[in-house]
Amino acid sequence: MDKISPLYVSSIAKERDSKVMEFLSRPIDTYIAYIFFEASYFKVREGIRYSNKALLIVAGIRSDGIREILGAGIADCENELTWEDLKDHGLRCVDLIVSDGHKGIRAAIER
Repeated sequence: MDKISPLYVSSIAKERDSKVMEFLSRPIDTYIAYIFFEASYFKVREGIRYSNKALLIVAGIRSDGIREILGAGIADCENELTWEDLKDHGLRCVDLIVSDGHKGIRAAIER
């Protein structure tokens, strides 16, 4: 481990970032019966300051019972942008949405 340079670590991270972005931007082309929205909050350093950020995870269960991650991201708070992103990737009607009842998600569901 002592011989791994910061440049090497940075190059690996860039490669992984592109793979993650490719995964998160893929189309949702199967029917998703159930969706679970969840967020965990972490202190994140931005420059010299620390702030709380939400790690948003959206999991879905397809009609054939297969579970998959539909979306993930870091945001200032839970909001309806995640829902809009999912719609942009092809998500249509679902049978059940499970969340903690955050106002932004509720507003998106009502629309």
